[in-house]
Amino acid sequence: MKKKFFHLFATATLLFFMTSLDAQNYLNKITFQNDTFKNKVLGCVLGSAVGDALGRITERYWMYGQGYNSRVINNFKDFKQTDFINEVALYTDDTQMARIVLETLLEKAVRKEQIKTEDQNFYEKYYNHFLTQKNDGPHRLFPGWETAIHINPAQKNEIIKLEITMTKIAIKFAEWVDDPDGGQSYYRAPGIGCISASKEIQKLINEHDETNIPPKGIYRANGWTRNIFPMKPLTEGGCGSVMRAYPFGLIFADNPQKAAAWSAAHSLLTHRTNMAKAACAAMAAGVACCIGGANINYTLQEMENYAKQYDFETANMIKLAIEEGRKKLTDDKIKQYLTNLEGKLANQAIAAATFLLTCYPNDLLKVIELAVNFYGDTDSVASMAGALVGARVGVNVLFDQKNFNNWLNPLENRKELIQLANQVVNMYR
Repeated sequence: MKKKFFHLFATATLLFFMTSLDAQNYLNKITFQNDTFKNKVLGCVLGSAVGDALGRITERYWMYGQGYNSRVINNFKDFKQTDFINEVALYTDDTQMARIVLETLLEKAVRKEQIKTEDQNFYEKYYNHFLTQKNDGPHRLFPGWETAIHINPAQKNEIIKLEITMTKIAIKFAEWVDDPDGGQSYYRAPGIGCISASKEIQKLINEHDETNIPPKGIYRANGWTRNIFPMKPLTEGGCGSVMRAYPFGLIFADNPQKAAAWSAAHSLLTHRTNMAKAACAAMAAGVACCIGGANINYTLQEMENYAKQYDFETANMIKLAIEEGRKKLTDDKIKQYLTNLEGKLANQAIAAATFLLTCYPNDLLKVIELAVNFYGDTDSVASMAGALVGARVGVNVLFDQKNFNNWLNPLENRKELIQLANQVVNMYR
């Protein structure tokens, strides 16, 4: 009897401590080698894309001043024939840009310590140059990190990897903005902030191409941080960077702190406001926690905490959204709360996604249905909420026989997205 009691006590104690940070790290280590991990990664990638594709249609009612109640879309079965393009449910710039980020992060060097010799030689000189500048050192690469991680020369390789990665993403954004099926496509509904910033990156690349310094000399003008261009608060506070932030939570799922920091730094590519960086940090950390199997309360608290490192207002909006989401609201009240948030700005979007995660942390389909049926930026909110809840519960519900045709089959590039998710899984093996 005593032995049985001891085992019950030990099990209860272990479960209790598995909600702590140390237990979270332990949980990360034991889940990254099994089918549950793969299921969650697929759920994140596909949940985000499905939410984006469904929200692409309902967002029009908000953009053109029509009431969202004029039409309800629960899944692709509710699409009109004109909603499909060549019988395919297109996603928007949200998923296009998230794919760019994810594909770049999937390069092996991001998670490995070793850096290519040719890159090392150039970036060593680059790094040393910034060490000699009075007001421009390695800390400039990690805005906000000083509150979380002490940056010093010992982290040189990490700084160099971030610089290489961000430059590659920046160059791809510069290519995307002129793509007839990307930044120039009406169907993709690209945001002003992303288009404007990508055009500025283009200028930096073109102006310094003659230097022949890899990659295309973009660093000669503080390239990806766009420091030579004035801040545009109206556009750089939008949700254009947080909508594509979930890949950092996948690539660094075993390190939420790093996921948040890299995600916030990547926001500088297009959205340099504190609220945008805070939203990106919260989103990436939330995905990492969900992938790692943290309980919902821990995950929500971490999202608030990481946002707070960059912007108190955004963190407070997340906090209020969590409190509201715990009230067990009706669907109509949930939609009204989302409508009040709107989701256009970065802090509004992350608050809306966090609110939905709080309301239905274990129901991916319900979260997407609610996210695409309010009066606001439905595609971005649905893609973010879909990524968070998908990372938490996995993809099984989308592959279920009764749901597949209505929820997943019509999705654009479905097989390619699945391949990307499988590549993420393989990185941990």
